[in-house]
Amino acid sequence: MKRWIHNYQDFGLEGLQVKSTRQSYPLETKLYAIELYLTTELSYREVGVQLGINNPSLIANWMRAFKEDGIGGLSRPIGRPTTMSNSQKKIHKIPKRRLYRVIQMP
Repeated sequence: MKRWIHNYQDFGLEGLQVKSTRQSYPLETKLYAIELYLTTELSYREVGVQLGINNPSLIANWMRAFKEDGIGGLSRPIGRPTTMSNSQKKIHKIPKRRLYRVIQMP
């Protein structure tokens, strides 16, 4: 509830709108947010307001990743890694009719 109030105070009605897609930020923005947090006495929320980021926990996550792994922790792709290589994907794309014929052969 507090976060909604702060988002409304900082960003107006736009801060309350639910975004349909996940926002991704470039590495430069993440580094600037971390630098701003470390060199000033601003809170995560205040840094977010300056950069137009209405979720202060994003900045906290960037800070944690930076402390653990440095710049590499910030540039890592988000999400689950792929489980199949490209060659395996090609094998799985065999047309069903052809596969059915192979199975039916005596």
